Amino acid sequence: ALSRMLLLRSLTPQEARLSQRELDEIYRPENVQYGWEFPTQLLVIMIVFTYAVICPVILPVGTLYFCFALIVYKKQVLYVYQPVYE
Repeated sequence: ALSRMLLLRSLTPQEARLSQRELDEIYRPENVQYGWEFPTQLLVIMIVFTYAVICPVILPVGTLYFCFALIVYKKQVLYVYQPVYE
């Protein structure tokens, strides 16, 4: 949402302000993109497990990554993303 707002503000002159419709478009709730998020996490865990055989020091780094990812994704699911109901 922030990148969309900055992009619109940089493209519009300073005198022009964003309308309510443009603000609603910027701050609209987004859905979780499981097709993007799930494969990237699988790729990271495969890389960590593959290189852990060669260099076991990567295991704590991978653990830290997934601990921070858990915190970030938990916040995003609770406060940023909108649930999709069928």
